[in-house]
Amino acid sequence: ATLAASVGRSVITVSRYSGVNPSTPTAGVVQGNTNGVDGACSGGSDTSSYGFNVTTTADGSRVYGAVAIRQRSHSPGSGFTERAEVRSGNGNSAAGVAVEDQLVATPAATLVDGSLSSSSDWAFVGLEIVAACTDDLECDDGLFCNGSETCSSGSCVAGAPVACGDGVSCTLDSCNEATDACDNTPDDGLCDDALFCNGSETCDALLGCQPGTPVDCDDLVACTIDTCNEATDACDNTPDHGLCDDALFCNGSETCDALLGCQAGTIVDCDDLVACTVDGCNESTDTCDNAPVDALCDDEDACTEDVCHPTLACQYSAIPSCPPEVPSSSHLTRVVLIVSLMFAVGGATGWLDRRTRKHRAR
Repeated sequence: ATLAASVGRSVITVSRYSGVNPSTPTAGVVQGNTNGVDGACSGGSDTSSYGFNVTTTADGSRVYGAVAIRQRSHSPGSGFTERAEVRSGNGNSAAGVAVEDQLVATPAATLVDGSLSSSSDWAFVGLEIVAACTDDLECDDGLFCNGSETCSSGSCVAGAPVACGDGVSCTLDSCNEATDACDNTPDDGLCDDALFCNGSETCDALLGCQPGTPVDCDDLVACTIDTCNEATDACDNTPDHGLCDDALFCNGSETCDALLGCQAGTIVDCDDLVACTVDGCNESTDTCDNAPVDALCDDEDACTEDVCHPTLACQYSAIPSCPPEVPSSSHLTRVVLIVSLMFAVGGATGWLDRRTRKHRAR
């Protein structure tokens, strides 16, 4: 052994054990002194007893303890067997060590303790001497996910971790220690292609990613153009007036309401505000017809010409040399009128003279 510095006295004991695990002969080392576990090498108060827990990991292991006792006598704790007690020198320069062990049937925390004949500044080291395995059951750590441990040539060999991969890219594969089984949980998010219009993709635990159902943007309004907008992750339902057009002019232009559908147009108003025209809508020419009708301007005056102007309405002009109308109600009236006309044309005297001469000639 190599010590940290020169010493006045030292003792060494050698303990030899058979049936020890060849690959992991020791485990669970614990060290301490009068200052406790991993205590400082100076200070502390001298005592006459010690005790530290060492936890074993294998069936049939031994708990081993060694304590520096100077020149004191040592008594092992309950259940322990002292294997050696060696001293060298006297007084404060004396060196001494005592060794004890105990067989532990199954893994457990074991108190390694003992007492000295009087108080001293003792130091302690304890550990597990791991027993060699004889069968696989001794190596079983009771865990499922890290595989089945086996015993090989006295040493426990770790098992191969359980492979839970199911070959389905969208499942989260893990080993469940509570159920001793694999969990293969579908995660729809792993299938998401970040597109809205083709629907939400899902993960099938056996078949993998499945396509979503495309978004249905049909608003059931016949005159809207229904499309899916990938930029806004929403449907666009755009009114198209052309889908409502009935190809007729006279009943007006139909329109599309985004909610109510096709709406009737306003009937074409062909009234030109001219009273003597006949106003109508011409479907064949897609225009209004405003036909002048002279008869609608008749003022019942035979000496005027009655004309309907298409923009100026009824126009009246006198007919030149138009005689006044002669009523035919009685003979007397016709005579009076004839006389009046003669007076108007030649004068009453001339007419009477001619009449008188004609009468005399007879």
